[in-house]
Amino acid sequence: DNIASVVLRFVKILDLQDGLESVGGIPTGLAGAKVLAETLQDNRSLAELHARGQVFGDEGAEVIAAALGAGNRLATLDLVDNNITELGAQAFANAMLLTNVHLTHLNLSSNCLGDNGCK
Repeated sequence: DNIASVVLRFVKILDLQDGLESVGGIPTGLAGAKVLAETLQDNRSLAELHARGQVFGDEGAEVIAAALGAGNRLATLDLVDNNITELGAQAFANAMLLTNVHLTHLNLSSNCLGDNGCK
């Protein structure tokens, strides 16, 4: 574990407006999404995650979506402007079908979801 992932286990609301680099040097893009997904594993504290403009893309969205059913309590996920298309949106839709997902608010605005990604 790096220092950021240890600290993130005790935070209830995380707002990354200043970028992931501001939290222990976590990179943006897919690498940052992987760090966040690892942090979500069995995280009982984090309830809100605001990660706007982190350039996660579809691969990052898929990694984060897969972590939603991993014993965490995340209720709000804000991924505005992250280069997510209908593929990433589909990953979240599939994750929402799991019975142990607590997510009630998902913000994917300002991404390129297209008509199919909004269904």
